[in-house]
Amino acid sequence: MTVQECINCRKPKVTRTCEACDEPVCKNCLQVLDVATFAFLKNIPDELKFTNYCSGCYDVTVAPKLDEYGEILDRAKQAFVFFKTQRKEIPLIRKSREIYRVPECHDRDETILRLAFLAAQDGYNAVIDTEALSVKVRHHAYQTSKWSGSGVGAMVDGSKIERQDLLEQVYGR
Repeated sequence: MTVQECINCRKPKVTRTCEACDEPVCKNCLQVLDVATFAFLKNIPDELKFTNYCSGCYDVTVAPKLDEYGEILDRAKQAFVFFKTQRKEIPLIRKSREIYRVPECHDRDETILRLAFLAAQDGYNAVIDTEALSVKVRHHAYQTSKWSGSGVGAMVDGSKIERQDLLEQVYGR
């Protein structure tokens, strides 16, 4: 009987394997990725669908994608969101032809953030014609809401929007 060694530290106490490369990994060297880590991506690549990674696979495949995902999420949090009900003039530079749709979310804020993430992923800094709708769901005596939304990605001139907001504050338009 051969004793398996950890691929990283060479200790004989191997309890798990890397799901990406099938190499033995001990509990201390195992890099565990939460299932919801890349939850906002449209299509999660096959190499990111695993939960257990060795250090090598994590550094090569997961870490760069995690950094990229974080940058997109930061841009999404800074994105402009314009709803269909707003009558504000939007200084558009360009607009997406695709309508982004988010089917089921837990709350309104998550729905809007997911729409902004889809727009930021395609290189836009705003979501226009945004609509967030809720549907009440009953489970016996417990009631909750499921949110869905749609919007169009757009590139807008942020400096013009800031000037418009400043003028509205000063002149009360």
